[in-house]
Amino acid sequence: MTASRFSAFWQSFQQNRDDLRKILSVQSTLSCLVREGMWKPSLRTERPWPSFTPKEECSIRSKLGSSASTRNSSLNICQLLSGKKILFVGPETTFYLHSLWLDSLETRERRSYTCLGQEFCTFHHICRPPAAEIDDSGEISGRKKKMPSKNLLLTTRSSLLQYTHSTTLYASQNKHDEGYTAAVVDEQSNVRVPNAYWLRRARKAGIVVMNRGPLPAPGSTYNFANGLVGNWTFTKTLCADNNYLDPLGCDATLGSRLVNAALSATTDRFLPSLLLSLQAISKDFEIARSLLVWQGSWYIQPLCAKAGLPGTIPLLRDIWSDSEGALIDPWSIYYNSQGENLLSLSLLVVE
Repeated sequence: MTASRFSAFWQSFQQNRDDLRKILSVQSTLSCLVREGMWKPSLRTERPWPSFTPKEECSIRSKLGSSASTRNSSLNICQLLSGKKILFVGPETTFYLHSLWLDSLETRERRSYTCLGQEFCTFHHICRPPAAEIDDSGEISGRKKKMPSKNLLLTTRSSLLQYTHSTTLYASQNKHDEGYTAAVVDEQSNVRVPNAYWLRRARKAGIVVMNRGPLPAPGSTYNFANGLVGNWTFTKTLCADNNYLDPLGCDATLGSRLVNAALSATTDRFLPSLLLSLQAISKDFEIARSLLVWQGSWYIQPLCAKAGLPGTIPLLRDIWSDSEGALIDPWSIYYNSQGENLLSLSLLVVE
């Protein structure tokens, strides 16, 4: 049933293969920047995260010409979004993407874009001339900032950015639904999955950027009763019921079983839930007429994944990395494999 629904959904892209190829080309370029860049371990114990230098040969500028200068990327985006309302909806990674954009705009516009956090983000009036060139005082009414009208966005060629925190893109039309108002805990990961009501904002947005991240590993994997190594017996149990590894079988390496578990999570849980959300918004005329953009999952780099990990955690070969000999922890392999599975399914559509 899942396979047939998924197939029917992807058929809607058949008439727009050229657009999809362009999107995948840009995604491939951005992926190259990250994967082929230079990652260096940090020498500072108080901040163990690695530093990164992108590889210039992968830059969008070299692929698309000088007009796509990375220095002016925020300006180029603003020109394309003139007069638009943009909604970002998704988990923490989507909030981080919205924050990165605001940071870039702060540098260009020389004004502060303070956000109250992922649970309380209201709006950001963005893509305006530098603060020294215009008077922003009219945006304040008492102690509150006034949301700009659509007419103001059009006349000033500016944009409005909003973010709503939604872990699973839950899309009930009833804003009082318990999926929004109650504390929902995923039965497998034992992690809370907060979902705020986002459909009202989506109806007013001209562009909706959505993401649902890969599913976290089951809570049982964090059982360290036998030492700080993790409990991955669920991969064998799952493989016995649902083996995508044939003919390797379920006695394969832990890395292979993790990929099998990730594929099972993608097809059996992730896609059915996502398709329900997409089906719900496709029936909403106001949202369906907006431009819907899917934010792909971010690949966890081996150096980032290993930063601060106890030495007892087993490290496995990162089968998704282009770097020879790259090692990564099991949780990150499970996460990355789900993201790569979705990318592979997208590529199949344009072949």
